[in-house]
Amino acid sequence: MAEYLTDPNAARAYRTAYAPPAPATAAANGSRLLRNAEVWKAVADGRAELEQQAVATRRRVLEELAAVAFSDLSDLFDPTGPGLRLLPMAHIPPTARRAVHRIRVRVEPNGTAEVLEVTFRDKGRALALLAKLLGMTGRRAGARRKQQRKATA
Repeated sequence: MAEYLTDPNAARAYRTAYAPPAPATAAANGSRLLRNAEVWKAVADGRAELEQQAVATRRRVLEELAAVAFSDLSDLFDPTGPGLRLLPMAHIPPTARRAVHRIRVRVEPNGTAEVLEVTFRDKGRALALLAKLLGMTGRRAGARRKQQRKATA
């Protein structure tokens, strides 16, 4: 069943899952297995699980892009102290941490550390990708804007 989920060709999935049979045997047995109600239910359940994983992955990608696109660099720094001091890592919100590409630090011989540079991920690129994934760009977005203008006119 797992082979059929990765390759929905019954004969190829049968050949991969079992010792290499003759092509005609693999086609016949693969087709026969798919007519079995229990096998078909297992395939349907497997597909449903894969779809749930894909939804979770898409959601995660959108969340990561949004973290970068809507990041605020002030979330990284201590607003109460003099000058610009980076907050301890435990006090930086997770979404702000995900927007950071790199932090260069110099460690002094006495063990203290000085932040030399904080580099952020490309906010403009993240916004563009997010807009594209949400359908806010391209022909469909232009058609939607035209319809909205007609409706308000």
